Amino acid sequence: FGFDPLREMVRLYGEGMQTPEVVRQALGVEPAEFDERFLRFAREYVADVRVLPRPSRDKMRALKKHLRREKQDADGWILYALGHVARGNSSDALSAVGKASKVRPDDPRIPAIRALVAAQERRTDSAVSHATEALEKGTDVFELRMLLAGAAQRAEDFDSAKEHLSAAIDAFPYQKGPGDPRLTLAKLLL
Repeated sequence: FGFDPLREMVRLYGEGMQTPEVVRQALGVEPAEFDERFLRFAREYVADVRVLPRPSRDKMRALKKHLRREKQDADGWILYALGHVARGNSSDALSAVGKASKVRPDDPRIPAIRALVAAQERRTDSAVSHATEALEKGTDVFELRMLLAGAAQRAEDFDSAKEHLSAAIDAFPYQKGPGDPRLTLAKLLL
């Protein structure tokens, strides 16, 4: 919609208008149409992003409750494990991924989770082995590529590090700041 409508929205909010009317006046569309267009834009924007999900605390509580009833929900166990990985809870992550592997032993996300847990526990050889297995099975995500790039750098295998960093950039091109693989890649190239 551009910058001018955004400025108009701020002005209308300043006058005390509620969101539905602000959207109608400033953007010239119904709120439902705006929501639909924004959701479509957001889905297109992240369509090619390949990162592991990080469920919120509320989602984790809901999953815990759900998994008490639905013990055969492999996707639920995997998401629950990923939530624990994101929070640094290795033992809970391994417990959940163990339950997922009983339901769906060949799921390629299982070695990915094991790789991330091994990396958190500083078991590099195991992390690399699991990450490589996950990639071979089809789970090619930013986190695994960064894990493998770091391991390759430490082993002074700079060609592999460059390959993994390039793949990490492709998987999540929006990464900024100190964890940006472009910075590490630039240092290797220099």
